[in-house]
Amino acid sequence: MATPGTRAEQKRHTRALIVAAGRNAVATRGFTGLVVRELAREAGIVPTAFYRHFESVDALATEIAAEASEALGALVDDLVAGPASDPVVDWPGRASTAAV
Repeated sequence: MATPGTRAEQKRHTRALIVAAGRNAVATRGFTGLVVRELAREAGIVPTAFYRHFESVDALATEIAAEASEALGALVDDLVAGPASDPVVDWPGRASTAAV
């Protein structure tokens, strides 16, 4: 991935790195795995930089949970919108595809 050019692009890039590190932490260790030092290390930033993007670990957790909720809602909408298939049978494959 190319290095972002403008300051705004750099901020968005860094925030995205933090969110990605947070998602990974939640996936592997649960929400209790959201530890600033570990997130910063994984994102390649100093721990104090975390607070330029999020007020707290709880704020990051809220963003991650909101994104997951939106993705789940979209998956459910997709499952019930497809009349040609059975959502009970199809959901594992569609969920797997949506998670990528």
